[in-house]
Amino acid sequence: MKRFEIWGSISVLIILVLAIFFWYMSQLEEDQAMEITKTVSLDDLFLLHIQFSGEADNIQVKCSLQYIGEEEVTIQHQTPLVSLSAHEDVHRVTGGYVYRTLHNSDIYYQPNMEIEDVEFEDGIIYFQVRYQMNGEEKVFTFEEEINLDV
Repeated sequence: MKRFEIWGSISVLIILVLAIFFWYMSQLEEDQAMEITKTVSLDDLFLLHIQFSGEADNIQVKCSLQYIGEEEVTIQHQTPLVSLSAHEDVHRVTGGYVYRTLHNSDIYYQPNMEIEDVEFEDGIIYFQVRYQMNGEEKVFTFEEEINLDV
């Protein structure tokens, strides 16, 4: 009877050690998830805040436009205001125009974007911000290299 108690205790101990090991390994994988934050100055009036998070096969991109000018302004744009692409010259905007009035320090949040299973050339993501203000079209393009091997 003692033999069964000993083997039972050893079995429980092994299961407990394995559970702790697998929990620890899952925590390491979560710690390896990418999180990059960047702020880009578009001109004297706007800052673009970008946050990348996730893993190589599913990256979440959050963008927001912050107005830093003094006067109230109204911008108009098609959606999305901030587009991203795996290719330099491929940016798609759709739909009717959206109008947004901004005051000093207002932050204009964009819907989250996902990057899933896209072939990036050298891990470069191309951004384009396009809007009209006071009848003048503004277009800002830039690229960001990210490490997709997280």
